[in-house]
Amino acid sequence: MSIKVGITPDDLTQAVNDALNKYVSGVAVTMKDAISETAKETVRQLKRTSPRRTGDYAKGWKQKVLFENSHEIRIKVYNGSHYRLTHLLEKGHRPGGRNHSAFVPGHPHIQQAADTAADEVLRKIKREVSG
Repeated sequence: MSIKVGITPDDLTQAVNDALNKYVSGVAVTMKDAISETAKETVRQLKRTSPRRTGDYAKGWKQKVLFENSHEIRIKVYNGSHYRLTHLLEKGHRPGGRNHSAFVPGHPHIQQAADTAADEVLRKIKREVSG
């Protein structure tokens, strides 16, 4: 005794599309969570590794969601209080005043945090998607 199950090509197409949409939605949620969590970790890392004189620069790191929809999120990590100093402290600069030949060396902290964040997001997404 055998049981035959009939399925039309349209039903098969719909079933495959439904399964793919469910998978894509799950991956999108995983990606958004990984990006949000990594942005928070990046802010903490920048606060920890930023150069300190008074500590105000290090305290100024923040994150902001620029755009979010059901499949995408964009988060900006920035220094809200001393944004003018970021490039000078990262790359180094010549000081003002009388000593124009001197050079204040940079303290690369932003690029390291960005590289770590990119690697961390990929690692989290791969771990969640591959099971």
